[in-house]
Amino acid sequence: MDSYREWKPEKTEVASDLQKKSAKKASMNKRKIEKDFEGNKKEIENVVDDFSGNKKHKTFMERFRDISQRMGRIIGANSFQFFRGLEERIYEFLMLKFNPNYFDTEEFSVNVEKKEEDSYIFTLNVLDKELRKRIKDRFRDVLDV
Repeated sequence: MDSYREWKPEKTEVASDLQKKSAKKASMNKRKIEKDFEGNKKEIENVVDDFSGNKKHKTFMERFRDISQRMGRIIGANSFQFFRGLEERIYEFLMLKFNPNYFDTEEFSVNVEKKEEDSYIFTLNVLDKELRKRIKDRFRDVLDV
């Protein structure tokens, strides 16, 4: 629910803001390799240190393994960052032009589609039958239907 609260449309927002949030939410999450990544400069400095043998306590194979891991992290982290940005642009400038803005989690998804100038259609999809029933009951109670 916290991630939905961050995404949900606000009255003061323009459509492009919601599209950016929708695209960001729809794109892939950060991977472990990106979280471990220390930045290009720091990773390269560490590769140079490992390559030059400044760390005397390491064997050649340990240094080779560390260099390979760091080089893989540089390539992998930058690749994921590039593809996430590309994915966000595709969602923002192509997918969301033809589809409503949406928010998706394992528990539920929400679509917000502009109908008229100040009119929107809000669709809530809940996969779990028990949760869906509880939500329906709650709406009935609130709306007194």
